[in-house]
Amino acid sequence: MSVAQPTQSGTRRLGDCKAVGRVLGCSWRTMIRLADSGKIPPGYKLSALRRWDMAEIEAFIASGCKPPKVASKGGRA
Repeated sequence: MSVAQPTQSGTRRLGDCKAVGRVLGCSWRTMIRLADSGKIPPGYKLSALRRWDMAEIEAFIASGCKPPKVASKGGRA
């Protein structure tokens, strides 16, 4: 019996606040503040945990750290 192994292209590397903070050169608390204010990609909430896709963070850095575009919340224009 063989066990299916995940393919390299289907695997995501998720990082916590401390790991992403090390990449960006800031503290874990600053990471939370930046994500809450919309200045970095928001990441994913897993129950009480927040994780970021490291590929998204690398793309964010490669794009010059431009804040992600946030859709409006259904207000009238």
